[in-house]
Amino acid sequence: AITPKITFIGGVFDIRKPYFGVDSALRFTSLGDVSNRGIELSLAGSPAKGLTLVAGAIAVNPTIKGAEVDAGRLGKRPVGTFKKRGIFNLDWRPGGTSAWSFDLALDVSSGLMGDRLNRFSAGGKTNLNLGTRYRFSIGDHKILIRGQVQNALNDYSWRVNSGGGFTMGTPRIFYLQAVADF
Repeated sequence: AITPKITFIGGVFDIRKPYFGVDSALRFTSLGDVSNRGIELSLAGSPAKGLTLVAGAIAVNPTIKGAEVDAGRLGKRPVGTFKKRGIFNLDWRPGGTSAWSFDLALDVSSGLMGDRLNRFSAGGKTNLNLGTRYRFSIGDHKILIRGQVQNALNDYSWRVNSGGGFTMGTPRIFYLQAVADF
């Protein structure tokens, strides 16, 4: 713990397992072994009354080994993987008891490997979400109004799944919801 209110955790890892994917004949099969080596850091706690912080970062070097890589039919990096990612989340409730609270979530990652031969990658992403909540009661019923802007920076990025499929990231969205306890 950094302070009694904030905890820091760091770790080093080396995870090895069989790697399955689509081969050059478009069959899903075992393609070799994958090693994920890296470091992970996290920070969590409440540095001040009403303020909650959760943050983390990972740096990983995913590497495939095996006959398919040796023969040049598969790149050394798995499809859909990133090398770096960081998240930062804050939630602030003034005074710790206010009816209002405000939150921020930031998610940043490096590019994702785009194809099995490692010829290209989809660019990195930066996603910022901003929100607020208002809590009140009507009689014995608790009500929560929640507003949020997701992807506030309107980051245009592609997501790549492990099979090599691309989907476009979600554009900026604003939503408002009400939740009632009856």
